[in-house]
Amino acid sequence: MRRAMVRFKLRVIFLLSFLLYGYALFPGRIYGDSVTLIQLMSVNQSVDTWGASYFRLLQLITLNGQYVFLMSLFIGAIFYVTFFNFVQSLPFDTNVKFIAASIFVFTPFVGVFAFTIGHDGLTASSFFIYLSFLLKNSKKIRKRDAGQLIFAAFLASTSGLGVILTFGFCVSLVVRKLPLISLTIAIISSTIFFAGSSIFSVEKSKYDMSLMSVLGDIKCIAQHQNAVISDIQWTKLIALGSKEDWTKQNSCSAADHSFFAFENASQHNGELIKLWIELSSQNSQIALQARIQRASVALPPIFFRSPPNMFDTSYLNPVGMDAMNDLQISPDLFKTSVDLPARLKSSLPGQSFLEYSVLFPTFLLNQRSDLWGWGGLWLCIALILLYKHMPRKKLDLGVIFLPSLALHAGVLLFAPAPSPRFVFSSVLLGVFLTILQIVQFFSYGAIRKVDLTLKE
Repeated sequence: MRRAMVRFKLRVIFLLSFLLYGYALFPGRIYGDSVTLIQLMSVNQSVDTWGASYFRLLQLITLNGQYVFLMSLFIGAIFYVTFFNFVQSLPFDTNVKFIAASIFVFTPFVGVFAFTIGHDGLTASSFFIYLSFLLKNSKKIRKRDAGQLIFAAFLASTSGLGVILTFGFCVSLVVRKLPLISLTIAIISSTIFFAGSSIFSVEKSKYDMSLMSVLGDIKCIAQHQNAVISDIQWTKLIALGSKEDWTKQNSCSAADHSFFAFENASQHNGELIKLWIELSSQNSQIALQARIQRASVALPPIFFRSPPNMFDTSYLNPVGMDAMNDLQISPDLFKTSVDLPARLKSSLPGQSFLEYSVLFPTFLLNQRSDLWGWGGLWLCIALILLYKHMPRKKLDLGVIFLPSLALHAGVLLFAPAPSPRFVFSSVLLGVFLTILQIVQFFSYGAIRKVDLTLKE
């Protein structure tokens, strides 16, 4: 009865947080890729560049791009529900979970992220559905579990990294001796993602997004003055883009600098892969360092540096010098602006004060995006804390964290930039478990103090 009451109170707190952030951030924050898709809808066009299923889902929920706030509410609602269920599945004291979740749910990690329109909220929701199931250590699949897992697979299929996350989860299911549901989920997710343009009648993009990371490696090698590149290889490179573009000195942490060759490379992807293998084997140190820089957000500490900060960390430079968006120089941690056409922007009565109130702590967290967005660091913290607090007989860390490890491996292989949004599920997990640990520490200290007092 007591646990049921605590669970009810926590539901109310989650609802209050949902209403607060939903109102304050109306019509929601939105990433540039989703803005592009909405603009295409307005002229009756489509593209599967960021996933055919995501395009149709965005079109359906927003009523062909007319009501963007509906997608924000949709993603937010799913995330709040899945995160609530995840909290319930954790093997911590009920009161400790109640206090920690009540704090965490009113931070930008939940509120701002949940109401940001993009693949990432959907991928994070599927991650917490998968993790909740694995934490239960169930050997059987109930109808309710099967429905939730299939729904999670659909959410994850809206992005390539989501599919990789799902494959990691399927391996976990096989280890748990649940091969049938594993095969079902794998087929659903891969079919929706790879055959989505045909299934959902979405125009196939002329750009192959999976090649961005490969082009990033090649660009970093080509611009290096000591790189080993033959005349024949230069001929192939020049067929994709001018030598001036290839040799122009740019940061290797973002594959965007190779975009000039993207269209031609997408038309000759087989030849590009062969060229990439040749150049990478001839210049292995350059290629490896470029890959590490782009995947720094997913790599663990001790051996690897933190990802770049989204704001310039040098106080000697003018504020906003060479910034791209919102005075940013690297991928953002939390999206704070509403980059929508004027016709789609709107506000609610009294919204301004609430918006400033919730965005101020967001601004502070963005100042250290290299810390708060470092998924590799927070995943390590999560591993340590779960190992410490869960019963070892019931815990198989390798199985439980296989989806996360698969996601981080996917970032290493395919990420075009060290963006925190790619590994935000790990950030959420690590930060929340840290808060749980702190609350539990002080709760235990208070109980112990009372116990000593009674003994006296």
